Amino acid sequence: MKKILCISFILSLFLVSGAFAAGSWFDDFENYADQTALEASDWNALDGKADGILDSTNHFIRTQSMRCEQYPVETRPTRKMGNDVGLSTGTLSLWFYDDGADIKSFDIRVSSPFHYVALGLRDDQVGVDTEYTCNKDGVVINTGVTRSTGWHVFLFNANVSSGTDKDNGLPYELGTEMLIDAQRFPGNVLDTMTLLLDLTIYTNLGNATDQNAIWVDSIQWLSVGAVGMPKQTRMGNISLEFQPPVGTTEWQEFYGSATEVTNKPDGIDPTNYFLDAYDELGYFKGFYYKGTMTVPRTAYYVFECPYQNGPTWDTHNPWPDLTFKVGDTEFHEGSTTTGGTGIWAYVGAPGKLNWYYRTHAPLIGGDTISIEVTGDPLSPLQDCFVRLARCELLYVRDYAPPPITAVQNAWNLYE
Repeated sequence: MKKILCISFILSLFLVSGAFAAGSWFDDFENYADQTALEASDWNALDGKADGILDSTNHFIRTQSMRCEQYPVETRPTRKMGNDVGLSTGTLSLWFYDDGADIKSFDIRVSSPFHYVALGLRDDQVGVDTEYTCNKDGVVINTGVTRSTGWHVFLFNANVSSGTDKDNGLPYELGTEMLIDAQRFPGNVLDTMTLLLDLTIYTNLGNATDQNAIWVDSIQWLSVGAVGMPKQTRMGNISLEFQPPVGTTEWQEFYGSATEVTNKPDGIDPTNYFLDAYDELGYFKGFYYKGTMTVPRTAYYVFECPYQNGPTWDTHNPWPDLTFKVGDTEFHEGSTTTGGTGIWAYVGAPGKLNWYYRTHAPLIGGDTISIEVTGDPLSPLQDCFVRLARCELLYVRDYAPPPITAVQNAWNLYE
């Protein structure tokens, strides 16, 4: 497991080198969601409880998240952003899970030396709990963005000028602007705030009698401003690297296939599991995901899945024409091996330039995700093996799906 994490970390540094400026940071809490990490020098958890637990009940995106819980007093985990001085322009994005009921009030706040802005929810101070709120230097307003159950992203853009984003054509404003799920709303800009210092998460706003908790995941800071959803935001993780008991129950062999799908513990870390697929007879119809993870947002995604395509042990052969299909998009990984035990390849070749543009798969928000792993059914090879480490979705950009019904050309047929 340590070897895989090391390889993944080194690869991730290579991936983000062009997109992330110096001084930026990214936390997905899958490896860092524990009390020690949150109380380290980067995070300062004040007066309350901030920890990471595995939370999967009723959550479409199953991963480790950071839980900020008010008990008995307000939780205020905070972290400095930007460069060593802490003052920078740029974009902060933070995903949180709204369960639709238990959250009473919270503020996700960014501050400069003289100002602060926040997005959140206030069930007793604004009079409603059906719309998210905005807080500018203590003045709280309704955003008009309707509250709903599920994962949502808050963005804070600190800009020293106004203009148009060259990549997506969207405008940006002087000052700090706030967006909820990429939506603007009246009063979303504090034009006198052009620098960011700290990120702080408030969970109960002084009401000690409220039981309150907020789930946070995938925090990303870009010291170069961006408008809209940040690229490479982690959106989904299936079965937390195939941990039992759900690791294999959500995968099924194709009818007529000789494939066997099993859990296999990592030899270094026995608490971590892989998904192993073995086909002794060489039918190679493969296996597919039959779980219930829901696509969180209509967008283009990268499907990232480290894999080993035999011969990893003994004399196993690689699966010929190994193919991953996500939705209607196929990724052909071919028949090449990965070089032996401990050497991992990646779906979509993420080490290449602009990999997230060439390998993106369009998925519809609210749909149950469809994943298939197959091989060449006509291959004479037998005793073939493939291993998967995890399956993740990385956000690329939004897209408008084609209409359900399209106008058909009319033809007159004559005999």
